[in-house]
Amino acid sequence: MGAGLSKQIRTMFPQVYEMYQRNCTQAANRQDLLGKVLFCPIRYNGCEWLIANLFAQYGFGRDKCYTDYAALRKALTVVRTVATPLPARTLTTVRIPYKMGSGLAGGSWSIVEQIIKDELVAYDMPAEIWEKESI
Repeated sequence: MGAGLSKQIRTMFPQVYEMYQRNCTQAANRQDLLGKVLFCPIRYNGCEWLIANLFAQYGFGRDKCYTDYAALRKALTVVRTVATPLPARTLTTVRIPYKMGSGLAGGSWSIVEQIIKDELVAYDMPAEIWEKESI
């Protein structure tokens, strides 16, 4: 969580980073985390939010693709399951950072975007792609 959106989350919500670190430290092999999701509940501006850390890459850099598309697909099915409405809960909108998995993870945004469509949109799950506004 040292760059991009994850760094912003780390700065704004240090408790999310602490949960992430604890989760990673407890894993015997970090590759075993691929496809899993760590949900971190937070309160922000009077609202309850659930930040989902998707374990869908192993390593980072611009030299190759570190995004594991199968792990991303698996993690998004978990997100879809959690976001699906229950009798006591309304439908949740899933907000996804623009070009997730395509920066330092080296993945193809067109492939990631198709996985989002396959695993969320195709199931009528409201999904929004959030892009940082430039100043």
